[in-house]
Amino acid sequence: ESVSNTNGTLTIQQGTIPYINNSGISESNWASIVNGTAMAGTSCLLSAVDPNVCAVNTMTCTDNANPTTPQGANCPQSTARNILFDQEIDVLQPQTGISSSGILTIPSGYAPGFAMLPDTFPPDPCVYPITGPLGGQLCPQSILTRLADNTPKPGGTGTTTNSSYVFFCCEPEWSTTPTIPFWNNTLSVPASFTSVPPPTPSPITPGTNFQAAQGAFVVVGAEPHGTILDTTYPLPAEETLTTFSGAAIPQCPALGPPATPWSTQNPQPFSVNGTITQYDNNGTASQLTEGPFDAHYFSVDCDSFEELVFPATLNVSPGTPGGNNASFKTEQFNIDTTPPQVTSITLNPAGGYYQPNAVVTATVACYDPPSATSPVANFYSGIATCGALGSPQVFAGQQTVTTTPITLNTSTVGSQTFTATATDVAGNVALPMSVNYQVVGSASLYELLLGNLTVETGKNITYTIIVINSGPSTADEVTVTNPIPAGTTFVSSGYAIDTCSFMPGAAPSCSITAPTKSCGSVAGTCNIGALSAWTSKTNPVGAVVQITVNVTAKANSTVTDTATVTEANSNPNSKNDSQTWPTCVTK
Repeated sequence: ESVSNTNGTLTIQQGTIPYINNSGISESNWASIVNGTAMAGTSCLLSAVDPNVCAVNTMTCTDNANPTTPQGANCPQSTARNILFDQEIDVLQPQTGISSSGILTIPSGYAPGFAMLPDTFPPDPCVYPITGPLGGQLCPQSILTRLADNTPKPGGTGTTTNSSYVFFCCEPEWSTTPTIPFWNNTLSVPASFTSVPPPTPSPITPGTNFQAAQGAFVVVGAEPHGTILDTTYPLPAEETLTTFSGAAIPQCPALGPPATPWSTQNPQPFSVNGTITQYDNNGTASQLTEGPFDAHYFSVDCDSFEELVFPATLNVSPGTPGGNNASFKTEQFNIDTTPPQVTSITLNPAGGYYQPNAVVTATVACYDPPSATSPVANFYSGIATCGALGSPQVFAGQQTVTTTPITLNTSTVGSQTFTATATDVAGNVALPMSVNYQVVGSASLYELLLGNLTVETGKNITYTIIVINSGPSTADEVTVTNPIPAGTTFVSSGYAIDTCSFMPGAAPSCSITAPTKSCGSVAGTCNIGALSAWTSKTNPVGAVVQITVNVTAKANSTVTDTATVTEANSNPNSKNDSQTWPTCVTK
């Protein structure tokens, strides 16, 4: 059965008949084949059938054009990184690197391999037929991407199954370091990778002439965080990275006989970068969303060797194949596009009106709401900064934070604004929140209280309270407090802003108009607000408050009214802030 997935092509010659031949080569022949390659110094695994030879599987095929001449080139060909075939190899136990219980030990930084050889072998040197799809490429290719217990399953990136395969251990791997922001606030995540060639194995048998293959590219893909993927198949949304800062990675040399390709390899560290925009959504390439992801990645060198992760030991004893023993290297990244919030600004002391140079602070509360679209519940990156715009305080990713008190500027008289903002760890910025406050100068208020001298029981009294601000600053939050006198009931209240006029040689002419504005819903209190300073010629203005009550006191008693004016400003002369007016009650 021949299989290919949607990421590759599979060509099957009409009438193809596959042949599998188990054979062997000597250890010295293996050493000669891999001498001067990245597999130099490795041990081929000895066959359980003949302990004196390395186990070799050969797959050849006939077709209509070659009905009696099986060749590897006649077999199905695939351009995808997938399982090309399954063939169990029974290896000798024990042998070098394998215990009597069938445990294969893999040194750290190394990986087992499955070497793909030409149609004719044992070749010395190893050279693919120049007319075949692997002509001019490094030989042998190392195509192992999965090992299920005792069943090697080659996958590689070669363009053909070719014919002969040798299971060996172990080849030093390239080492790739990823650079991917842990938190991101976009659905396009930058990713860069630096790959370093493997060091020369130590110790290594003298004369083996280890030579690593040149690096070719890096493959990167993404999946939901914690997902275990099969390393043998090209996965949805994977991409191949071959450039860094506009410069292309040197391509694998296209060499052929009689030259030995490995001698031209010049493996150097290389870097690539790209952008992750999709992920493997259970077998489908989907656009990234909010939530946690893993980026899997591996470098590939010119002999198709993929940088994968194998455990320290593998069980290669005969038996039922187990699960996938190879895994990807991964790097977690997270996407949070939900902005944080400034939830409140609290001024201390409260009120919003302050004397010059008064000590006033603001406390800011910020919150990072969880994502509404993440598959992970309560997913957020947390508050990174919260506080004053331009100089916020730093936090460590908590969902809810409160700043320490922030000192406000009260050095300048006038209206002031404090603005707060927040950012989360992913870099999202909150909508700013502002609060206004007033720094007020000194203002001296004068109050004059007038009312009836006498009043009959059951009649009304209207008290007139004149308030003038002699400056120098505008008086803010001007409030007249006039508790309803005992022996009366409240009828109405209101106020008006009146002006005076000046005529040459005459006394000022001031009008007292009926109230035009309400004092509010609280009887006995009249909130005037801001009252500008009186100036004799340019702004002769004052407030006139009128409060009307009905007299319920008995005759021959006295009703006494008291009016007091207050302000947010400092008052250098407060002796005129309060007045009283007595009224005699008659029949």
